[in-house]
Amino acid sequence: MNEKIISAALSLLLITACQPATEDLVASETSAYRSGPTNVFLSAKGLGNLQESNAYLTAVGANPLTYTLAEWKRTNLGAAPVVTSLYQNLTELGFWREMTCSRGIGRGAGGCAVTNWTAPNEPARGVANQGTVAMTLSREGVVQFYVFLPDGKISPTAILDQEGPKFAPRLCIVCHSGNASNPGVKTDFGSIFREFDPSALREPPGVPRAEAEAEWRALNRVAQDANRLVRGEAEGAPAGTDHARESLIDRINVVYLSGTEPVPDSWSADGAVTVNLWKGLVAPYCMACHRHNALDFRLYPRFQFLKRQANLAKYLPFGPPSDTQAMPQAARSFDLLSRDTVAKAAVDAWLRGPACVAGQPCSLSQLAESGLTRR
Repeated sequence: MNEKIISAALSLLLITACQPATEDLVASETSAYRSGPTNVFLSAKGLGNLQESNAYLTAVGANPLTYTLAEWKRTNLGAAPVVTSLYQNLTELGFWREMTCSRGIGRGAGGCAVTNWTAPNEPARGVANQGTVAMTLSREGVVQFYVFLPDGKISPTAILDQEGPKFAPRLCIVCHSGNASNPGVKTDFGSIFREFDPSALREPPGVPRAEAEAEWRALNRVAQDANRLVRGEAEGAPAGTDHARESLIDRINVVYLSGTEPVPDSWSADGAVTVNLWKGLVAPYCMACHRHNALDFRLYPRFQFLKRQANLAKYLPFGPPSDTQAMPQAARSFDLLSRDTVAKAAVDAWLRGPACVAGQPCSLSQLAESGLTRR
């Protein structure tokens, strides 16, 4: 395997797909920033391979040669009531997505499947889709992932950006949390169902916003209830699962109880510079994943180590082009961030400040010693 690709995977172990501010832009998928396909984006959990993906599918009961989306739907949806919505993901992927979830997801029952399109009128016109990804909960409460080609056949890979095919399940857990040390043997990664953030979604033309938001609220209820049934650490789930699960349950509550996430106290303590960094970069571009993964950035000390030797700057799109590291992990998010002058100004101001705050850890070793890392 190419040494640059291996280096990229190792460099990105701490960097997960982050969600940018909602901005109505047609992302260039970093075409103005980088040239040629690489394996930088959506690769923080490793690249995987065909043998590993097929072993995972076999372990979760999906024959890698014969399983189909139709079979998945018969098994997991059947004639049960469903919640559906067509929306555009403005921030992470850019697709128009047709989401269908069973109204309830239980252990061994129900699930969600989302089909990707390039335009909102394509489903009605019979245009070929861009593939489908699906999730279920096993009887043990473990989140399981499936990828299907446009023709409905099972696939070991998905194409979510211009870099081309990437192997599931590693591709999936970049956004859905967890770590996959040996997916064909240990299928419990500590993964979760993600939220449907209305601020990051667009309704189709002709659909009233209120109607779309009612659909997203129903989908959020499904995701929240499903996460409550995800196997916890007391049942043998990987370390960090409880934190991921509870963080997403809480996030959905915040969406509907307060609408906006307040600046955490730890980010306010140092004044305007850190507050602006939270508002301009961290909250809009990083918290979608750094809320539920090992480095929960709601606590400023867990972010602060990135100032050491300007670690943060080397991941962001503001410097010289890099084919080995990227943050955010989604190509569209990265592209949106590259255009965001407010975020850049906040980053520059923070990096010009003192290297560390007295009494607070700002290196990875100090973070580990202080117990701030979870896995």
